[in-house]
Amino acid sequence: MGIMPLGSIMNMARTLCIPRDLNRAAAAIAAGHVLAMDVGQVDGRVFLEAGGVGLAAGLFGYFNRLDSGGDHAG
Repeated sequence: MGIMPLGSIMNMARTLCIPRDLNRAAAAIAAGHVLAMDVGQVDGRVFLEAGGVGLAAGLFGYFNRLDSGGDHAG
């Protein structure tokens, strides 16, 4: 599976250290770079992400500040 960083927060791309530049991300896929990650399974259904409230929701603002070059300390 190749992942392109197209989401608003790009959790998967960030977690897997996929370049955020689309050309560099495509080059990483074409080069065959492979990373392993944990997955979850519930009732036979495999999922790649987790659900959360509170802290997870609070991180959206933090990542937006990082993306805009804002204060890293919060």
